[in-house]
Amino acid sequence: MKRLLALALLLLAWGLTAQDKPLDYDQVRSDDALREGVSAFHSGLYNKAVLAFEESLRYKPAALSPRTWLGEALWASGLEEQALNEWRHVLQAGLEDDVLTSRVEVLEVRRSLDAELRSPDRYLPLYELAGKAKDSQGRNLFLRPTSIRSLPDGGFLLTAFGSEEIVQVDAMGTVTRRFIGTVGGLRAPFDLLPWGDRFYVSEFTTDQVVILDANGLRSAAFGKKGRGEGQFLGPQFLATDGESLYVSDWGNARISKFDRDGNFLLSFGGLKDPTGLAARPGMVYVADKAQRLVMAFDPSGNWLASYGQGRFAGPEGLTLLDDGRLLVADGARVFFLDPRTDTVVPFDPEWNQGVKVASAVLDANHNLVLADFDDNKVRVLAEGHTIYSGLSARVLRVNTRNYPEVTVSFTVEDRWGRPITGLSASNFLLSESGTKIVAPVLSFQGFRGTEAEVALLVDRDPSMARFEAELKETVGFFSQAWADKGGVGLYLSGVNPVPQNQKLASVSENQRLAVDPGSLTTQGKLDVAIRQAAGSMIPGLSRRTLVYLTGGTVPDRGFARNNLTETAAFLKNNGLVFSVVSLSGLPLAPELNYLIKETGGKVWSVKEELKPFIDDQFNRVSGTYALTWKSITPSESGVREIPVGIEIQKFKQSARTRTSFFAPR
Repeated sequence: MKRLLALALLLLAWGLTAQDKPLDYDQVRSDDALREGVSAFHSGLYNKAVLAFEESLRYKPAALSPRTWLGEALWASGLEEQALNEWRHVLQAGLEDDVLTSRVEVLEVRRSLDAELRSPDRYLPLYELAGKAKDSQGRNLFLRPTSIRSLPDGGFLLTAFGSEEIVQVDAMGTVTRRFIGTVGGLRAPFDLLPWGDRFYVSEFTTDQVVILDANGLRSAAFGKKGRGEGQFLGPQFLATDGESLYVSDWGNARISKFDRDGNFLLSFGGLKDPTGLAARPGMVYVADKAQRLVMAFDPSGNWLASYGQGRFAGPEGLTLLDDGRLLVADGARVFFLDPRTDTVVPFDPEWNQGVKVASAVLDANHNLVLADFDDNKVRVLAEGHTIYSGLSARVLRVNTRNYPEVTVSFTVEDRWGRPITGLSASNFLLSESGTKIVAPVLSFQGFRGTEAEVALLVDRDPSMARFEAELKETVGFFSQAWADKGGVGLYLSGVNPVPQNQKLASVSENQRLAVDPGSLTTQGKLDVAIRQAAGSMIPGLSRRTLVYLTGGTVPDRGFARNNLTETAAFLKNNGLVFSVVSLSGLPLAPELNYLIKETGGKVWSVKEELKPFIDDQFNRVSGTYALTWKSITPSESGVREIPVGIEIQKFKQSARTRTSFFAPR
């Protein structure tokens, strides 16, 4: 009996020593709330995520993980200063996190006054392509480059006059495609202009413009040698204002205008040696090499103004920038010309950009790309800060719907928040739980995306009653255009801005809802309506645009709940663009212009053709990517937080980011 009692006591002692510490119920509740918040964040439910992370902190106020996550949810919600405060708290508490430290530094710079006042940065060599280098088949890469056209994927199209071809180069400087035109090839191509689903090529020696289809094959041509209407003597540069095609005719010292099918419309002169062209609606810019200036004409050929008189050596290629300035290739140098002030500023006053620069553009990643005709080279230069301070990356969400398959989506930007496009699988290194994932699948590249999503937000100020016909027309356009693309969501900027329709509702139903007189009010909640409409497109990855249909006004208390800055940040931090269709043609309220500028949107007029809106969606630069892999970490029934790290490498530039997820239970 004594032996049995001793054994029982020994077993009891073993049990006591093997037991864990007393269960910390506050920790359990905190962990449960954290797990709920992470799931909500990755689903794009930011308000729910904020509440969950705050609950987690109520149980464990000193915990750093839920506070870090709270910063993520606040940032995505547009509450940037609150997010930075949470992250500063985490770092001040002693967490050694170089990724978070770097991120806070970059975001503070972006939001500072210095970001608005920063001076133009020096451009430094990123890489160059030597045209006389040989490809895998022993051919020259290109000879005598005359023209460069940037592409939304970060690459560019290069017209090679000497080797008589069009070469496509990707964002990493690799030649990916050669346009042959036809069996006989192209003849002395001078310039190429992508327009819609066509490519227009000027052939200098055949005195014609060739039209290539989307596959780069010749489909038509127009023009012939001569001095008559629609004839050429050495066509060179091309431009379009979205309606018509303009061709600089060197031998005839004139500009000829055609429709998109090559039908002659008119020509205009007053030029000695016309070279480069650039155009926008209502304005055509022409470089005159002999007169050493740039002229402006209206679409009918009437002279409007001259710029840069005597300040150029011999201007050729012109590129119109988004801010209205012109990039002018001028012999060995490149200049900015601002037509608003007639100022000419060297791109970089301390160096010459080449031997003979025929064309210069800023690519989709804001690099300067130069075509050096005499040196047979293309030079690519980057802003110094992007080389020295690196890139920036941020995880959008983790999708575990098909677990153990996992997908992480993220954005890559430069220091100032501009998207970096054109990256491939070789630019990314992925890890899970500190272990490198071998060959993850690059499952999404935003610049290759063929989908675009639109939500319509309708101004319901009483003044909108005057624009019922225009409103019906605009709603009808978008409803028809997206009928085979998943439809459009319809929201009213009224007292109760909730979804008004099923996305695939009929055109007539959408029109009826948009003009309902019962929804007119002076108490519209524009801030709430924007979040409702934008939230319907989260967590999508396609190009997403919130289109506000308005007469140009903003309700008196339109941003009472979420101020203007927070609203803009919410849109921008979720990759959403705010654009406006003006139904009145009147100046827009400053608040609307601010949202347009901050998110990269545009203003469209119902009185003009809206079809270019569709093309604009697919030409938008995207820095969004997604990697997919099979999870390698034991899920532990969804209790374990699984860390994920992403490294990005692009030439001399780099970035790191990380996140975590819980496996589904």
